[in-house]
Order: sequence, then structure tokens, then C-alpha cells
Amino acid sequence: MVTVADDRHPFQEGDMVTFSDVRGMTELNGCEPRRVHVLGNQQFTIGDTSSFSPYESFGWCIQVKQPRSMHFLPLQEANKCPGEFLVTDFGKFDHAVSLHAAVLALDQFMETMGRPPCPWSDGDASQLVSLSEQISEQYQLGDVNKEVVRSFAMTCCGDLCPIAACFGGIVAQEVLKACSGKFTPIHQFMYYDAFEALPDRSEHEDCKEVGSRYDGQTVVFGTALQEKLANSQVFLVGAGAIGCEMIKNLALMGVATGPEGCLHVTDMDRIERSNLSRQFLFRNSDIGHSKSLTAVHAIQKMNPAVHCQQYEVKVGPETEDIFTDTFMESLTAVCNALDNVEARKYMDARCVRFGKPLLESGTLGTRGNTQIVVPFLTESYGAQNDPQEAGIPMCTLKNYPYKIEHTIQWSRDLFEGLFTQAIQTLASYRDTPDYLNSFNSPMARDEAVRQLHELLVESPCKCFDDCVRWASTLHRKLFYEEICQLIYQFPKDFVDENGNKFWSGSKLFPTAIEFDASNPSHVNFVRYGALLRAACLGIPVEDHVEHMIEVVKNMKFSVFTPQDPNVANTNEVIAQMISELPARETLKDVRTIPAEFEKDDDSNHHIDFIAACANLRAENYGITTADRPTIKKIAGKIVPAISTTTAFVTGAIAVELFKITAGLKTVERYRSCFANLSMPMFCFTEPGACKKYSYGGHEWSEWDHIIIPRGHVNTLGDFLLFMQEKYQVNVEIGRASCRERV
Repeated sequence: MVTVADDRHPFQEGDMVTFSDVRGMTELNGCEPRRVHVLGNQQFTIGDTSSFSPYESFGWCIQVKQPRSMHFLPLQEANKCPGEFLVTDFGKFDHAVSLHAAVLALDQFMETMGRPPCPWSDGDASQLVSLSEQISEQYQLGDVNKEVVRSFAMTCCGDLCPIAACFGGIVAQEVLKACSGKFTPIHQFMYYDAFEALPDRSEHEDCKEVGSRYDGQTVVFGTALQEKLANSQVFLVGAGAIGCEMIKNLALMGVATGPEGCLHVTDMDRIERSNLSRQFLFRNSDIGHSKSLTAVHAIQKMNPAVHCQQYEVKVGPETEDIFTDTFMESLTAVCNALDNVEARKYMDARCVRFGKPLLESGTLGTRGNTQIVVPFLTESYGAQNDPQEAGIPMCTLKNYPYKIEHTIQWSRDLFEGLFTQAIQTLASYRDTPDYLNSFNSPMARDEAVRQLHELLVESPCKCFDDCVRWASTLHRKLFYEEICQLIYQFPKDFVDENGNKFWSGSKLFPTAIEFDASNPSHVNFVRYGALLRAACLGIPVEDHVEHMIEVVKNMKFSVFTPQDPNVANTNEVIAQMISELPARETLKDVRTIPAEFEKDDDSNHHIDFIAACANLRAENYGITTADRPTIKKIAGKIVPAISTTTAFVTGAIAVELFKITAGLKTVERYRSCFANLSMPMFCFTEPGACKKYSYGGHEWSEWDHIIIPRGHVNTLGDFLLFMQEKYQVNVEIGRASCRERV
């Protein structure tokens, strides 16, 4: 029987699992997958383990996905017997059957007539409905929704870029599944429609071809909507993976091609090599260039008529002098293509303030989501908060890691402390008079003193060999001396006051390690640590590994002596450190170049140092090490992005722009979406309606504002009177001291 330490396990009856890092009962580590029999939320069995060695502690249980075979009918047979359809919108549960019959009927119509149905032709639509009913009856598909088939017939000759993007992403993912054998393919048929975006029957008179490149849209939505798209002002925030796909869609849709239209694009980032796999507007020659500028140039080649304005700044309070109130008021819609929640919430708040629609989307590997925010109809992006991600406890990072993620985070924090914060502290001490007396917190001052003492007194670096010796000393301190000290305080057989073993469960007993020139992680830690130290202090580099190893071997370390854990750094110790610091005047020639962590520049050795450090830490605790790409992904907080999901998401959100531009007034006409292309699963739903409140005979929502006429309110009394007369808000002014009011 297996009992999990977490709140509950994720396994279901019949799942297959294997194990790793089990202490005792080592036969389980890397065993053949064993079948799970679920006993409860925290317990399950895996069969007979009576012959295994006794279990001691810890271990990971890992689900192993089992391959399964899927069979598909030839297209001719599948048309007659489609099976179960993949439902994309449970509000349109009957649409799939009707669309299947309509597609088969379209083939017959075109074979007979030699053309597709004419746009918005009642005669052609009626004929296609009749054919669909015949086919449905012949193949026993079920009842046909005549309105669905009629809508299909009236618009099937259209050609919409967003719909093409959606299906392009889905089909491309299916190709990857077929090539790799990974993930679950769509079985037989999937149908998706956005009929809720279509104009009302009375509004289709202008849906005619006019000899424009946008005829594929005008036959569906009409020339009036196309003109609105052309003269719209859209603000695209971000020009990364989603941003590139979105700006391409907007250009092909004809957005901002009119005399009053403009597509505003901002992104403060530069193009990196890792972007090229999913940001298709960029090429090798664009590496290092501005994302927003390059994206604008690329789409203007696709559609020279697009009017663009590009910026290279982030959105936030500090750039409101650029994206002013007047700027926000001029917009038709805002489209977020951001990679962080803070910026998303900021833009959402700006949209709520100015009553502007917001098109929100995001991806995570094969998963993607969209959210449409419409003023006075739907809730805002910030109306609901996702649960906060659980952080890693400090004690776990410092002394008790049990996952590679813990050692990577510890290494990332170490990098920040050594090569960013400490170097910034040195620069401030050198350049700021009376720097050590400028701290509000004694703890912060003491930490700054320790950093300065280490840099200037304990391990001053004048040449590259000094940097190597510093890195070697740091290696011994982190992976040998500190571990020995921890073992001294808590021996392997240590028990707590309740008689429980201290080193049990997720607390892994560590092992101190010394420098090993044959271990790449040891060598890399010293090498890249020395290189970073030298770079931060402006010291010329001599990157010769053999010489570095020789320098390390010639170093002599004293025998480790345990320290009394009860003796802390006293004020006297800090005062002594301060007295030993060199005067500011002697540091004028000291160079300080703080390292700004950058995951994608392989020449800066940031990830190399963190990888070596994390794996050494993992070696201390017997944790399975990780390769450099895995460590880069975790340390750099890289969100996996693939072009298939991006194409689908941007296509789905661009469909909503048609609706916004048309000015649809009911929440039922809009769709938010969550999709997982790997399962596959698609879920289109109506967005949540904004909450409304009543007070004083008025109805309020988060979209409402109180507008005070200019000149009517000059004092607080005027304001209170205005609120009472117009909104029946009674305000009582009590007598209170300033202290009480505060």
C-alpha cells in the first residue's frame, strides 16, 4: 500500500505507475509500470511487494502513460457512419450533426450546380437544407437543425482568416500526433462554428463581392463591417508568440487600413534565437532587433495598406504619458498578448476605466484560453482571481530540498545574491556618501555589510586567478562545510522532542561533497563562477579549464570545525566588519557590472552556473540531477509555447473582434474558450456577465462611472450635495480628530 504525503493523489483506478528516489525498497526505483488500485484520496496499492527490501522513507510515484490503438474508418465510410462528434460548444450540441450533413450536401450541390451556394441566397439555402435532410435520413444521422444548415449555406463561400487560423492550428497539431504518436488524435470528425457572429438577416444586404482582397469577409459580414474594421484603432500589447500571430490576423482582416484606422503595437523586448520556432514573423537576421518594429515591418509587407504605430515600451503607470487618456479614449479595442498577470491586470483596469473591449488570450503548451471582455456586458479580466501558486518554504530551499526544482530555485537565488545584489551594494558603497547609515532596516544594513566585507576584505579579486580561488572557496563552503554543519546540528539518528526521526519523509539526509575534478558539475561551478565574478568586476578573463583545475588543486583548506549554532553575528561582529572595510576614496577605480539574469544568451554563462550549482546541490541530497535544457526551463520560468496552440487561440480571439466591431449587444453572442489540443478538448462558453447592483434607483456595475459636470463641484460640500441629489447617497459627517480619522 502506498500513502502519499500530499493532500491527495491524482491517480485513477487502472493507471500505471513507476517510482524513483525511494529509500529502502529500492526494487521499486525504475521498476516496470505497476497497476494502481485506488483505496482513497491518499492511498492506493500496487500489488505484492512482500519480497522487496524494507521501506525506509521518501520516494516519487510517477504515472506512466500507456499506448493505445485507435482505428479510423476510410473517409467514404466515415461520412456515412461518423460516430460521436467532438463537441466544442455545449450550447450548440446539435450543430455537429447538422454541419456534417450540410458538408455532404454541399458536395452534392456543387456537383449538380457547378458552383457553391450564393451568399445569403434564400433559394440556394433552401435547396441545401433539403439535400441535408435527405442525407441525414439516408445515413440515419438524426434530426437536422434547419437554421444551422441555412446559416452554413449562406456563408460557406466566405473565407475568414481567423477561422483558417483556428483550423490550421488544430490540423497541424493532428499532424504532429500522427508523426510522433504522442497525445490523443481527434477521432473521425470535429466541427466548429461561430454562427453567433453572423449579422441578422435584415443586415445582409451589403454582403456582396466588391472586387476587394477582403471579399471573403464582406460576403459574410458585409461592406459596412469591413469599413468599420478598416477605420478601427486597435492596441496590440505584446509582439511575441501570440502577438505575431495576432498582428498577422489583423493585417489579413484589413484592420486599420482605412484613413482613420491605426494599429498600435508595443513590445519592449528584443528578438532572441529561441523565439524563431514559434514567432514566424521573425528571421535569423532579425535577432537582436526590436520585436514590435520587426513585426510591423513584416505585416506591412503582407498588407501595405495597414497603418501602424509601433512602440518599444512596456505598459504601466510609468508609460501613461505615452499611452495617455486621450490615446485610450480613441481606441476601438485592446488586444493583450502578454506573458505576465500583472501587465494583464493593468491593461484590464485601463479598459474598465475607459470602457474599452479587451481581447485576452494565453497559451501553455498544447493548452490555450481566450477571454472576451465587453463593456457593460461581461465581467472584466480582474473580476476573478486565480488561486495563488504555492511558494517553496524558505526552510526547504535552505536546508531540506527534495526536488530538483528546489535546488534550481536555490541556485537562482544564489546567482542573484552573488552577481547582482552584492555587486549593486558595492557600487552604492563606492558612489554614495554615508551609505551604511542610509538603511531603514538594521537587518538590511547587516546583510550589506557582510556582502561588502566578503567582496573587499575576505575574498578581494584583483586578477582572474583570484576569481578562481574565490569560486573554489565558495564551492567548499556551500557543498561541504555548510552540509557538515547541518549534519553536526542534526545527526542522521536525531529525533525530535516527540521521539520522531528528524530525517524522515521529505527530509533527505545530506552528504557533504568535496571538489572532484572528474565531475563536470564541480568543474563547471568553479569555471562559470569565476567567469561571472570576473565579468561583474571588470577583470580580464582567462578561460582555460586545465589552468583553473590546477589553481584549485593548489589551494589548501583547513579542517572543518563545527560552529556553535547558538552563536549569532552580534553587533560587535558587524562593527568589526565595518571597521575593516576600505575607505570609499580607495575604490574609485573598482568596476562594478551587476549581472542581469538573461536565460537566452548562451555566452553569458548564467544558466551554466545555475545548472552546475543546482546539480551539485542535488548531489548533496541524493536528488536526481537534471540536464541543462530542463534547468533553463525552470530557472528561466519558461512557459512552453508552440505555434499550433498559438494559431488556434489567436484565430478564436480574432473572431470576437468581428463581434466587437459589429457592436453586438448581448452576452450570448460572445464566446470565451478553453482548449487542450492534446486531449483533444475544446470548450467555447459564454463569458460571465458583469455583476450588477442596485442603489437609490440606479443600477451599477464595475463599468459604471460617476461623471461630475465641470464647474458644478468646487468643495467637498458641493460633492456630497451632488451625490445626495443625483444618486440618493446619504453621507454623514461625524466629528473626529485627525488621529481617529487616520
